[in-house]
Amino acid sequence: MAESVAESAVSLINQVGIFDVIIPFILGFAITFGMLEKTQILGKNHNLNALIAVCIGLAAALSF
Repeated sequence: MAESVAESAVSLINQVGIFDVIIPFILGFAITFGMLEKTQILGKNHNLNALIAVCIGLAAALSF
């Protein structure tokens, strides 16, 4: 049976590694950055919050 366009697109995305690397990074970054911005535990320094969120996002992406 022939694959549909959606099946081939998901297969290509899976081969590239989006689900293995990019999605865990985005989730780790977004959740951490959102929590740091909401609680302002480190003050109103957005750059510091972003730097910490990137580090935690990379750790989340590399752990899988």
